[in-house]
Amino acid sequence: MTKKIITIITLITVIFVALNIKPALAFEIDTDPQYLVINFANFYFHDWSAPEKEWQSKIKPQIKTELRRWKNNLTVGNDTRRLAWSALLEYMNFPKDTPSSESKYAIQARRIMEIAEEEDLPVFMPLNGVQWWDEQPELWNYWDKDGNQIPGCMNDNYSSCGFKKLRDPSYRKRFIDGYNPDNKFNVDWKDWENPMGFSTRNWGGGDVLVAPSPNIIGRDFSRVNKERFLIILQEISKQIEKWNEKKKGYLFAGISVGTEVTLNGAIEQGDANFKPFGYRAILDMFGTQKDWSKDELHEMRKKILSKYFVDMARIAASQGFPKQRIYSHVWSEAEEGDTKYTDAIGASITLFSRPGMSLYGKAESPMDFKLLKDTVINNGYISWAAPEFSPLIKETSNWQKALNNTLNNPIESAKLIDIYNERDIDAGPAIAQIKTVLSETYEKEHCFVSEIISNTPNRSINPARIVWNNLESDAGESQTFYLWKNSHPRQLESPFKQINAPLSSSSIKIDEVKLDAGLYWWLVKRTGCDGKKWTYSTPKYFIVEKPFKEETSWWVKLILKVK
Repeated sequence: MTKKIITIITLITVIFVALNIKPALAFEIDTDPQYLVINFANFYFHDWSAPEKEWQSKIKPQIKTELRRWKNNLTVGNDTRRLAWSALLEYMNFPKDTPSSESKYAIQARRIMEIAEEEDLPVFMPLNGVQWWDEQPELWNYWDKDGNQIPGCMNDNYSSCGFKKLRDPSYRKRFIDGYNPDNKFNVDWKDWENPMGFSTRNWGGGDVLVAPSPNIIGRDFSRVNKERFLIILQEISKQIEKWNEKKKGYLFAGISVGTEVTLNGAIEQGDANFKPFGYRAILDMFGTQKDWSKDELHEMRKKILSKYFVDMARIAASQGFPKQRIYSHVWSEAEEGDTKYTDAIGASITLFSRPGMSLYGKAESPMDFKLLKDTVINNGYISWAAPEFSPLIKETSNWQKALNNTLNNPIESAKLIDIYNERDIDAGPAIAQIKTVLSETYEKEHCFVSEIISNTPNRSINPARIVWNNLESDAGESQTFYLWKNSHPRQLESPFKQINAPLSSSSIKIDEVKLDAGLYWWLVKRTGCDGKKWTYSTPKYFIVEKPFKEETSWWVKLILKVK
């Protein structure tokens, strides 16, 4: 193959990528406060996609009344630490559809943002695309072609069916019509050969049968998950663009990528062990089953979780979401050596997001949890969050210890906590402690390093200069510009170019770097005064075009829009 043909093919690929990734909206972040979020579990049961008249006259007033009651009982905080609220958006638990701005989950996202603005109360949006997907049997029914393959759910007698949704005739029809033996590749497997049937949820209220745990990297599951996720992000972006114009960017506390994304599950009633599975995902990602060791399987599961978070966070980044407003969310309170153990915290770290993990048993002393502490320190005292948070013992002293050790930690404080749930703390001892921490000013940790905001948007064509800014002044030690060619960075490894930049600089001229045609990813790393603390900007990409000679084929010029 000639050099000329190779060049043409490369450029075609570059332009194809550029044309198929929509340009990002620019988020204007000028502050990075701590957010103390209250999750409203009861809001889940509202019909967020109700007809407009019913929504405006009945449902929205109920939600706003409840939020106002909590604002009055607490305090909204200050510029460094703000009160916020959340309502779960289980976007995969809606029936099959063609994702659009009129999808029910898109309407819910839009209305959540609507209420946040009207009440001037920041909102955090947990976007769960993994834990609940009962409403999509078309993706997971691989075994029941006629509705008679489930014990207790046969011969048209479904009144005692353990999977309660099958008692509904309309759902049962969707379940049967959705049968596809290939759906076994969309669900997790309990070993190397056998897909899971129904899974079990026993989160504090007894066993409940739910859809099989998904194969989080399964082709069809991933496609639908990403399509819906993108639609929701686009709705959020539209609203944030309006908030930017009104100088109300503080209203957006962020999103979580999933809620407790994990490969651990329960497949039998009464099972509280939540052992790690992920066998189908391992086969999909690493090939034919081998005699892998326990340690090898552990690392594979970690890489699978990492891939999920990188892929999803990158979608959010492509829509302009800065890493400071994207949080992964894992469950990982098991200690190393426990049968439940998976280093999901390590897997939750990406260049496109902040890591987040549920804190319940570890809530009172999060930095005494070795896995969390080591992960935070070894990654430059990374900013982190607890997207689910509550001490197991809910007395005054426990709440005081949990909130203080999480939000005022001398090692590294959480940037966001989401207290689960409002009904568990209403009128209890938590209220006074929450008011106390909201009245305090967040004090930065030792050797503070300012967050970096990437100002040059994605899909920039032939940018003359790459621009960024630091949110605050700091005691920085060094600043480095990293560049990758063609593929985006998953970790800070093997950059195409690495350029030391003065601490005072906030841009770099492209003509100084002397780049050939291609697709480039970039970020900036800033290191603190002790050399142990650092932060990264959100990776972004730009395109360098190359002029063509006159003899270039007309069809190539047409595809590339070369004049």
